[in-house]
Amino acid sequence: MKEHGTGSVELDAIPPAILRSLVRESIEEHVDPERLRVLRLAKEQERDLLRGVWVDMA
Repeated sequence: MKEHGTGSVELDAIPPAILRSLVRESIEEHVDPERLRVLRLAKEQERDLLRGVWVDMA
């Protein structure tokens, strides 16, 4: 208890959108913004590629 204190929070009481936002903001504080930008760009390109494959298969 000395290290983490005595307070507690029930995460299931927080609306999912707010919880996602809190987690995202906390993580992004520790990530290089340029690396995050590149990662998001790669993710978007991969998603577009997979959508194209899906359309071609249909």
